[in-house]
Amino acid sequence: MQHVWLSAPSSPALRTFPAPYASEDREAQVQQDQRFIRLLDLYRSTGGLVRAEELVTLLQRRGALALAALPGWVLGGEVICFEWQDTTWLPLFQFDAMGRVAAPQLGPVLAELNCIYDPWDTANWFVQPQLWLDLRRPVDLLASDPLAVLNAARAERLAGAARERVARHLKHEPWIRAAAGREE
Repeated sequence: MQHVWLSAPSSPALRTFPAPYASEDREAQVQQDQRFIRLLDLYRSTGGLVRAEELVTLLQRRGALALAALPGWVLGGEVICFEWQDTTWLPLFQFDAMGRVAAPQLGPVLAELNCIYDPWDTANWFVQPQLWLDLRRPVDLLASDPLAVLNAARAERLAGAARERVARHLKHEPWIRAAAGREE
């Protein structure tokens, strides 16, 4: 990040502030902010989103035994989380009152999705109607029909792998591009 000097570098009152974003950086930041606001709205009906630091404080107040496990869950991809403005955010629906992962079936679902999606896309997948679930949201079905959610995640992974293979072949095999009508 570039900084703008507000006083001479030799000044004892040296202060810096971020320079204005380049137009491309600013547009990307605005899009990311809008994406975050959409996730806030979509998760509101399930308990909302919480900063990791706030979740730790909440777990400490409750004397939750799961407090020590939280960093491992985040780093291991065992819970839904994503970064926005240098802060880790987590949907609350995935934790019970003691801070444990409330839905043990979440782990296998995340194992399917984490190999094809980034954390933002994974968080978004749970709150969007899914074709594999008759246009219901995975977050709404995880407790009542975890097998359907797992199968939808698996289907999504397999479809993603197929799309990737086709794209790779289209890129590297001229005869496939020709057959697909994409000669370059």
